[in-house]
Amino acid sequence: MAAMWAGQAGASRGVALEYRTPETVAAPLTVTLELPCDQMRLIWASVHDATLPEMSREEMDRFHRVLAAEANSAVGLPLGALDLSRLVTPLATVYADGRIRFSSGEAMDRCLSFLRQLAREFFDA
Repeated sequence: MAAMWAGQAGASRGVALEYRTPETVAAPLTVTLELPCDQMRLIWASVHDATLPEMSREEMDRFHRVLAAEANSAVGLPLGALDLSRLVTPLATVYADGRIRFSSGEAMDRCLSFLRQLAREFFDA
């Protein structure tokens, strides 16, 4: 999971989360939070028990809370009021409408492997 967010060590492209105001808001606003891969790996290490092969629901919740706190600190806005419109990771870009654009064929193979694993866990649970 961390690899989906932070890529491999030395990756040049970090993570970007793009938020937009809901369509009902008269004055549109777009906020982009960019975090380097090294910072994403540190955040991940701070919430994940490295002795466990899988991440827990609690760890994922903590991960998202830390990202929200980072965003609030960087931007000065509570991003909970905005809609996540795009997520850019070293391996793929995911859009709010469900589209995924992979950064390379190798990235596609890795992402699909992660997604298959998540699907098995979801349907086996």
